[in-house]
Amino acid sequence: MIKSLKEIRRELQNRQGVLDKERDDEGRVIVDFCVHSDDDFLSPYSLRSNAELSEDASRFIERSLETVPVKEQVRLRVHSNVITAEEEKAYKEAIKVYYEERFEAVNREKKRLFIIATLMALVGVFALTVMIALEVAGRHTAVLSEVIDIFAWVFLWEAVDLFFFEATALRLKSWRYLALSACVVEYLPLAKREGTV
Repeated sequence: MIKSLKEIRRELQNRQGVLDKERDDEGRVIVDFCVHSDDDFLSPYSLRSNAELSEDASRFIERSLETVPVKEQVRLRVHSNVITAEEEKAYKEAIKVYYEERFEAVNREKKRLFIIATLMALVGVFALTVMIALEVAGRHTAVLSEVIDIFAWVFLWEAVDLFFFEATALRLKSWRYLALSACVVEYLPLAKREGTV
């Protein structure tokens, strides 16, 4: 029997309520993932003496948190049999430093967006002021008035887009990066499945 999309959606929503996120004693959301090979966990390049998290590892960590609200604190439980005690410390530090840097970069980008959006809003308001001044002085033509009007609204719309939409996306990223920079990383052995050697 083929189920309708509504039935499938209803089942997923019902399952969602049952599958609430597991939390630790401190209320952090627990995210479990397995590392079968840690060859690419760290980047081969680094700007400082500390090891740096690889792009692949960071993308995987962020993707594993897609269903976790951005303001939640996180505990990463890494299940692996290939990570040594020395590597555990290096990986923990690499995750912390990587996301602290991402958090700072997003904050700088938010400031830059605010300045650009403010300048665009001022240009748009100035253009509308010029248009109104030309109309009051009787020195406008219909074409010139429309051109200035379009010019002004393009700048104002771009300012609104930056202020509200792009800034909101950056704010969500900064919350996620802040949570990851303060996350607890726990290492556990990878349990073997039955029937495997």
